[in-house]
Amino acid sequence: MFGPDLCGTDVKKLHLILSYQGQNYPVKKYLQCETDKLTHFYTFILRPDATYSVLVDNREKDSGSLYTDWDILPPRKIKDVNAKKPANWEEKEYIDDPNDIKPEGYDSIPAEIPDPNAKQIFSSATFFSETSSTDGI
Repeated sequence: MFGPDLCGTDVKKLHLILSYQGQNYPVKKYLQCETDKLTHFYTFILRPDATYSVLVDNREKDSGSLYTDWDILPPRKIKDVNAKKPANWEEKEYIDDPNDIKPEGYDSIPAEIPDPNAKQIFSSATFFSETSSTDGI
């Protein structure tokens, strides 16, 4: 939900509530909306890098990050400089299974399965005439 809330004389705030997995998350900071008697154009821009901007009449009024201004995302983790890989860490992407065996007849499976309904259109792959010249090029 996004937009101004002008209720009575005491509430004059800009609501910025994101819904994620059935739960509503309001922005943590207070955003005041315009209180004059004019009509205003409010815009909320959410970017793929988890940053946002709030524009009022196409001028940026506020901006920030989903990481700091909402409690939606888990806190960012800082890499532990003291963490080390164990001595027996395996670097290979795939680990061979010594007990794994090929199924019976695996090596005799053809690479392509012939289609009995297919019709061959060309008898040879001759697309250019041998008499054509390239003198005019």
